[in-house]
Amino acid sequence: MSGRRVSSFQPDVWVIEASGRLDAAQTPALEAALQEAIAQGKYRLLIHLGQARCLSSNSLKAMLVARQRARAHGGDLILCCLPPRVQEVLEITGLTQIFAIYESEEDAASALTVA
Repeated sequence: MSGRRVSSFQPDVWVIEASGRLDAAQTPALEAALQEAIAQGKYRLLIHLGQARCLSSNSLKAMLVARQRARAHGGDLILCCLPPRVQEVLEITGLTQIFAIYESEEDAASALTVA
């Protein structure tokens, strides 16, 4: 899991860069990053998945829970830069109907500031 940073496109958007295999071993780091952001009052969350190789059910759950918490505070959690394999997992699970997904970080950050 890469660090967290403010989007260079929109300063009120918190970007979490997830990389590698988001499996049972890596999900706690993702979950901690999401919980930390929300605890700090950052409710416009963007998960950059450009370097992710796969998603487990645990990582999907962590993202869904964080999305629900962010939306409860008037924010949202959206995804960007999905590799084909990650996109396929989201399509198979039907989560493309739940998460807003953007091709670029710039487009995703702009969408979050409009929301």
